[in-house]
Amino acid sequence: MPELQFGEHAIYTPENHARFLAHRDSVIESIKPATYIESILTDELLHASWEMQRVRDNSANTAAESRLNAANSRASRNWHRSLKQLKRLQSARAAHITTFHYPRQQELLTRTPLAEVHRMPKPFEIPSYVTPEEK
Repeated sequence: MPELQFGEHAIYTPENHARFLAHRDSVIESIKPATYIESILTDELLHASWEMQRVRDNSANTAAESRLNAANSRASRNWHRSLKQLKRLQSARAAHITTFHYPRQQELLTRTPLAEVHRMPKPFEIPSYVTPEEK
């Protein structure tokens, strides 16, 4: 069994490089980062989820149990933190776009899959005012 590696070295081992690339493509497709900050957070989430997968792959190795538990805890915290921040960013972007472009709401929802739509403020419409002379 190869030496357990975590962090940067765990990602680019020759035996799992293709699997990592498929995982990366899947994560990016499901999150659809639209800004540089979202891309950074997506990368954080990607690496955390990959590290958790590596821990699961090596869970039978009882000799490295303490290292595996520490790596899993660290990766899990990073994953949850990144996901929470991504949800906030995409929700804020969705709210901003919806406020100014309400007719395009369906398109918006496909571009912000992590947006918490139920928490978004609803745009309001100002009814057109009819003057007494126009009646």
